[in-house]
Amino acid sequence: MEQPVRLSVLLYQEGEFWLAQCLEYDVVAQERSIPKVVEALQWTFYAQILFDEREGQPPFSTVEKAPQKFWDLFETAIPLGRTYPTLPTVMSPGSAVESVQEEFRLAA
Repeated sequence: MEQPVRLSVLLYQEGEFWLAQCLEYDVVAQERSIPKVVEALQWTFYAQILFDEREGQPPFSTVEKAPQKFWDLFETAIPLGRTYPTLPTVMSPGSAVESVQEEFRLAA
């Protein structure tokens, strides 16, 4: 059985917008509330998967990890008890990804 895909997501605010920055893949979304930014991140993942499938590449194979400053922020961010759906609800049938292990943290 394959290991689950690990996703670490940093939630932080810039002005009136919330951003959700994935660390393992430099994928980010922006919205006006935490629930909306998480949904936007989900759609961004979905779009990347579709793009990669169209190009005949494995999902996220061309996406670098996030810059180090986000990894550093994540280390001191507040872990959120609730997890949000990111990949499992948008992965296509027959995908190589069987499960996702995610952790959301809020930057103070």
